[in-house]
Parts: sequence; structure tokens; C-alpha cells
Amino acid sequence: MKKINNGKVRVCVAGINGRMGHELIKVLCNNIDGINLTAGLDNINSTLCGVDIGELVGLKKLEVIVHDNLINIKDDFDILIDFTRPEATLKHLAFCLDYHKNMVIGTTGFTNLQKLIINKAAQQIGIVLSSNFSIGINVMLIALQTIVKIMGKSVDIDIIDIHHRRKLDSPSGTALTIKECIINSLGGDDFQPLIYNCMQQGDIRASNSIGMSAIRTGDVIGEHIVMFSGKGERLEITHKASNRMIYAIGAARAALWLNKNKIGLFNMLDVLGLTSL
Repeated sequence: MKKINNGKVRVCVAGINGRMGHELIKVLCNNIDGINLTAGLDNINSTLCGVDIGELVGLKKLEVIVHDNLINIKDDFDILIDFTRPEATLKHLAFCLDYHKNMVIGTTGFTNLQKLIINKAAQQIGIVLSSNFSIGINVMLIALQTIVKIMGKSVDIDIIDIHHRRKLDSPSGTALTIKECIINSLGGDDFQPLIYNCMQQGDIRASNSIGMSAIRTGDVIGEHIVMFSGKGERLEITHKASNRMIYAIGAARAALWLNKNKIGLFNMLDVLGLTSL
């Protein structure tokens, strides 16, 4: 068990054997200033318990082993980075509340009630909650605010999200964040989402609607397209992720920013200092 107390932020990764868990191991062990990976969490009764996390990704031993219960490592970390599933994240959140640990949450697919639970928890601990930790997507959100204010009410708006065939939530959390950004930039709820995937033959597009389409295919890491279609022209803004490492780097940056002393609910725009733009 690795207990480092050198003034750096000590991080535990939940879902250590998942896709994002592996990326986080590689990023956090790459000598990032101000941060140490000191704990890793897998599912209850995991067969990986006791395995060095470095071995999970083909690295040398890192002297940090996999655990299946946060209580066993409660003194080993300050911030929990969680890219798991909503039910697991809420269990981890309850633990972090009890032991005053801050969280970086990249899990998507929360219900409205689950979001309320997270909001309430943020009154006592610090939480960075984001559907997408890439810098590019968050810059895209800022750009969309300007585009929507100029073009939004005179064009049709469509959001397309493309991900690998195993992704469970649809639309993606990022697509929903984009939708919220557009609606807020339009000044309210006049525009209502229309899920094109559910349109039937003969349906006519409703006025003041936002088209949303989700494609699940192959091994696509993540692609989000927003189209503004008017008479005689169409503007498209696209973000393509070619490596999951961008999300891990963003989550590490969020953990450093959050540190162990901030309290409240934040997002990646806060971390990047983009909220005032």
C-alpha cells in the first residue's frame, strides 16, 4: 500500500481496470507535477485484488495495489476520480461524504434524481462533474454560445453523437451538455429536443426544435457534431476524440485544480477558467 505525504494531491481511481482506469494509470504515473496516484479501486470481490496497478497496463510495479473497498484505503487518498456507472458512483459519493474526500466525476447517464443527490453532496465536499474532460469539447461549448446567439433562432439545430458500439447511454452525456448549452444560450426552454432516432416516416420537423441523433458503431471513441442549417448554407462544428488519454489528462487537471480544500459543484469550464468568457 502506497502512502505518500509529500504535499502532493493523492488520487484514487475508481474503475481502475476499465478503459478510463487504464488511461488514468498511464497519465497519473507520468510524473505530473503536484499529483500522486496512491490507490486503485475495482469491483467488490474483484479477482484483481492485490495486483499492482502498474501491471494492469504493462508498466513496472508502482507499489499501489488494487482494492475492492474504499474503507481499506480511506487514509491513502484525498480525491477520488470516478469513471464508472451511476449506481457505483453514488455509492462512492456516500463514502466520500462520510470521510470528507473530494471527487472528480466523469460518469455519465445520471437520472435527474441522482443529479440532485450530487448537487446536495457538493454542499459539503468539492466535486468536479463533467460529461467530457477534453479541452476541445469545452472550448467548443464556449464557441457554441456565440454561434447560437447569432444564428440560433433563424436556423435548424442538430446534434449528432457517435460512439463505440458498447456505449450504454444514448444520447451521450456530452450531447446532453451541448443541448443544455444551446438552450441556455437561446435564453430558455423555447427550443425543445426532438430525438430524430425516434421519428417515423411522414413526420414533419417541429418548429423550435433541436434534432438529436446517436450512432453507436465500431470502436469510435467519441465524435460530436453540431449543425446549424439555414436557407442556402449550413455551419458545422465538430469535435473528434482519437485517444482516451485526453479525458484522463483533463481529469488529472481537474483533480489538481480541485485539490482537497475546495467545496462546491464545479465543471470543466471552471477548471479551465472559461466561465467568464
